[in-house]
Amino acid sequence: MSFSARLTKIMLAAGLTATLAAIPTTSSAAQAETAATAASLFSAYTTNGAAYGNVSYTYWSTGDGYYGIEVTSPYAVDIRPNDEYGAVLRMHYDSRSGTGQVRSLVKVLPEEYGTGSSFSGTGYRNVWFDVCNWHWLSEAVYSCARLTRS
Repeated sequence: MSFSARLTKIMLAAGLTATLAAIPTTSSAAQAETAATAASLFSAYTTNGAAYGNVSYTYWSTGDGYYGIEVTSPYAVDIRPNDEYGAVLRMHYDSRSGTGQVRSLVKVLPEEYGTGSSFSGTGYRNVWFDVCNWHWLSEAVYSCARLTRS
């Protein structure tokens, strides 16, 4: 079964009906800093194509240099069989309590898929997302790719 056919089968099994388009490989911090009036879908494949992730993201200014955010339906899938790695979808951000923080939104075991919990909050800035191959025993990540607006 081709990569595309397998991914489509997994996404349909998860109840996702969106058509996957080619994901741009370039991105910038400006993409996550553009004002949004509606939720934007961000997505990417890992750099080695072994995993895919997406998340719906909305943000708004709170007028103090920070932003309110809403993260909806974080999703990750491990695509490559027999490599002993799963997938992790992460959110990177700065907050009032520190910079360079990372929050795992979804972790899936090898050859599985899953969704994380939606959430919202205030006091965030410089938010961006990535998807990585993730070793479920060692917590090691590799082949991470930054999600871009779909």
